[in-house]
Amino acid sequence: MLNQRKRLQNVFGVLDKNEFNNFKPMPCLITDQDEEIMKKVMLVIEENIDNNNFSVEELGSNVGLNRTTFGNKIKSLTGYTPVEFIRDIRIKRASQLIVGSQLLIKEIAFMTGFSDMKYFTKSFKNKYGVTPTEYRKQNK
Repeated sequence: MLNQRKRLQNVFGVLDKNEFNNFKPMPCLITDQDEEIMKKVMLVIEENIDNNNFSVEELGSNVGLNRTTFGNKIKSLTGYTPVEFIRDIRIKRASQLIVGSQLLIKEIAFMTGFSDMKYFTKSFKNKYGVTPTEYRKQNK
């Protein structure tokens, strides 16, 4: 069971929304219930990506689980806490917007639910190893 959970964490820890929608899991890796939960989670996060007040409680209730159960489920499937998972999805979306648009970095930060530019830059740099501006220059 530990090996299976580790494989699930590897699978869901690296997927963004587009990859997740196209992902076809092997039957031995994930149950139908877990797949449905993750699809719901991704959809709800995407719908609320620009809402900086969006909380784990809201996400859990939209999925139909209480905070504790939801937290345990996300942690077991992805290896991230729910807060980390939401932030990771937001940062991945921001990276797509940085490369694929001419919007200002500040606009992208707000569009992806970050109200504090310093926190956005720090989170982005933790994920990609460079600042958002450097990331844009490297990926032109």
